[in-house]
Amino acid sequence: MNETIRKSIIDKLGHIEQSYEVKIPLAIESGSRGWGFASANADYDCRFIYVSKPKKYLSILEMDEFIEYELDETYDIKGYDLKRVLKYIMKSQATISEWLSSDVVYIKDCSITNKLAKLAADFFNPISVSHHYLSLAKKMMADITSADEAKIKKYFYILRPIANLNYIESLFSISIPPSFQQICPSLALAKNDRTFGYARFRQAPILNKLCSKI
Repeated sequence: MNETIRKSIIDKLGHIEQSYEVKIPLAIESGSRGWGFASANADYDCRFIYVSKPKKYLSILEMDEFIEYELDETYDIKGYDLKRVLKYIMKSQATISEWLSSDVVYIKDCSITNKLAKLAADFFNPISVSHHYLSLAKKMMADITSADEAKIKKYFYILRPIANLNYIESLFSISIPPSFQQICPSLALAKNDRTFGYARFRQAPILNKLCSKI
């Protein structure tokens, strides 16, 4: 990653902590850059978990559980309050588990994230998580089939959730590798024969299985 960009994001996260009076125990890169198939002009999708001051959790008033700090052509920086994160973990929400296992990290307080990861493993529901990835794959496939032309990158947005589905089915595990390069073998595509065309992708066994569900 470009060190200038990395430093800029870390500085912005520090500004968020000061401006919103929160503490950020985890900040990671999500999206195509976090998954390993970013295009040269892809933006930076920073996602973070933050902890508010105790008085916010003790108040009888509804509290904000979401911060959207910056959204432009370069940066997309958003975060969830710990309270919302815990709600999502209890629902076995796949996105939070992805954040916790990301290997592109800006900030990480292991004393907190290790406990969240253990909690996510305890609440892991393979059916719920599988539905999440199947819905993602269906949506992206619908977008591609309805378009006159689709960029190669769009196909990866189908392949990634399918690979995650296959990984869960094979290993019954929530610890899905964040990098597409790591999860790619579960697609049963030959490593030395990856022709990135729609017809080629549909020949993979797991894709045939998916297509039969759509």
